[in-house]
Amino acid sequence: MWAVGADETVKVVNTPANPVPVTVTNTLANPVPVTGSTTVSGTVNAVIQGTPEVTVGNPIGAPALTSSVDDPGRVPYQSTQARITPTNFCADTDKTVCFMQFPAVPAGHRLVVQNISGSMTLSAAAKSIRFTVGFSVPATGPRATVSFLPPSAVDGQSMFTQPVLLFFDAGQIPVASIFVNGASFDDTQHSVTLTGYMLDCTVNLCAPIAN
Repeated sequence: MWAVGADETVKVVNTPANPVPVTVTNTLANPVPVTGSTTVSGTVNAVIQGTPEVTVGNPIGAPALTSSVDDPGRVPYQSTQARITPTNFCADTDKTVCFMQFPAVPAGHRLVVQNISGSMTLSAAAKSIRFTVGFSVPATGPRATVSFLPPSAVDGQSMFTQPVLLFFDAGQIPVASIFVNGASFDDTQHSVTLTGYMLDCTVNLCAPIAN
């Protein structure tokens, strides 16, 4: 017959040289507290609570890879429109106004226009030429335009380049308008080029344009 005595504490010495296999069931309802330092191997499902601090090592010899999502060279933009397309035409019977419509800004992007250049052929040296760039969509709401005066035509030719800064959001359609005074557009080709870059708003959120 065995005698049953009081419970006693058993101490197990678990040395690295002669470890004792131990299986610990760590449930969410009754987690096992761990303090100090420990080593975990294999595949572990972990739940992190609170606001722990995480330090990422970034040594000179093996630095972490980064990417500048707003670099203008990532999505460069350059588009040329000519008068000979159905959406680009010279209106009025005296042909003193021409319109150049550019493709709509794709979804999830913002277009930044930095420069406008172009050329046009006129019937004579114009008294003045006014160039305006805006957008036709949406038809209502805040609208941004930029206007400047290209050089008057020499021998019927006027060529220009102008630095600007304009922003167009997804779905907006940039439209260039050219108005001449004292002359008219002839029937040859006129062209306008917009250059700049696009921001990918799906990678880095684009804040609304302040008005």
